[in-house]
Amino acid sequence: MSADGSPVPDDRDVLRLPKPPPIFVPADYVPQWQDFEPSTTEKALTPVRISVWDSSLTTVDEAQAFMNRRSIVVAANVATVKAAGSGAIVYEAIPPPNDALRGAAGHAGIEGLTQAPGETKKGRLDRLTRIAGCFQLRSR
Repeated sequence: MSADGSPVPDDRDVLRLPKPPPIFVPADYVPQWQDFEPSTTEKALTPVRISVWDSSLTTVDEAQAFMNRRSIVVAANVATVKAAGSGAIVYEAIPPPNDALRGAAGHAGIEGLTQAPGETKKGRLDRLTRIAGCFQLRSR
């Protein structure tokens, strides 16, 4: 298991599990900036991180087992996401007892998705849109 807060290697792919849109047609789906908006729970943490999973440590099925809602799975390369404007992508420990579940070691978080000092709201949304564009729908 990687240490909490240590960087996810740039050559890895990460999985994000957003809620599906109201009308979900896989062939037409394109990730949107809203899929990368930190939740209320995520915004309450310091630093703010949105949840992702290192696909070399966590399978799609394992990641979905941690979700308490219906979700879809999108994936992107860490270096590509960072180049699009995210902050660090780091491993994030899951609290007990769920830390013992299969796939827990791959839990990570993308930082830097809140509005940066001096950044306009439009600038932030443009940045989230670039990040969303790095992700592709992944099947099981």
